[in-house]
Amino acid sequence: EYFSSKGADGDEDSCTISACANTPGPGQYFSSKGDDGVEDSCGIAECTNTPGPGQYFSSMGAAGVATSCGVSPCTNIPGPGFYFSAKGFVADEDSCTVSQCTNTPGPGEYFSSKGDDGDSDSCGVAQCTNIPGPGQYFSSKGADGVEYSCGVSSCTNIPSPGYYFSTKGADGDEDSCGVAQCTNTPSPGQYISSKGNDGDEDSCTLSECTNTPGPGFYFSLPGTDGDQDSCTVAQCTNTPGPGFYFSSKGDDGDDTSCDVSQCTNTPGPGQYFSSKGNDGDASSC
Repeated sequence: EYFSSKGADGDEDSCTISACANTPGPGQYFSSKGDDGVEDSCGIAECTNTPGPGQYFSSMGAAGVATSCGVSPCTNIPGPGFYFSAKGFVADEDSCTVSQCTNTPGPGEYFSSKGDDGDSDSCGVAQCTNIPGPGQYFSSKGADGVEYSCGVSSCTNIPSPGYYFSTKGADGDEDSCGVAQCTNTPSPGQYISSKGNDGDEDSCTLSECTNTPGPGFYFSLPGTDGDQDSCTVAQCTNTPGPGFYFSSKGDDGDDTSCDVSQCTNTPGPGQYFSSKGNDGDASSC
């Protein structure tokens, strides 16, 4: 305020006081009275109360009170993974400085919320909801604010034939997927030729062995996983009598199934068949 006109004669308390015409802006206050008779001369100074990160000076202070300027929150709200790092410009509600948080989500995590004003290490981190399947793992963090966006990749610890991926791997670890043995078992004459489907214990591929039994022999056991030439071969127990021979191999897993046929070489007068023939040789009795 300032003295705008003289007082009544003899009355020391009668001078007219008026409001100054110069007005403080947001962040300022009237710091002193104006010059007598000069309406635009009141002292204006900057307020001493300072907005924090995410705030700005929204109004002027009370006359004579340096700490009274109005402070309001900025309206340019940081997204997930960001925080208010500095105050805004005077009277500009959309001007607070926004910066990226320094706490980083790991594989399988994402920024779920903004950080606290002025705290670079405070952004909310949560687990992604897109879960890797067996044989997969979280290979990277998700997009800020997107809970189902974490990167998923295939594990590199590949199961051997006869095994399958039974569980997902540890977040960020490509070599950590759970591996278990398949439950589908080969029969005699078969072997497991490949790994199973991820998450399917009964899916390992079964194939026929390539080592073939000769006449008089049969496949008695399955082969070794991944080895096509490894099926166990044993002699049939149904033995040909004299004048007969084993003419073919037996059925897989059946030790009495080898075919027995009569020899083709015929004894002459005064001769007889005294023994069986060689396996697979019709004229060897």
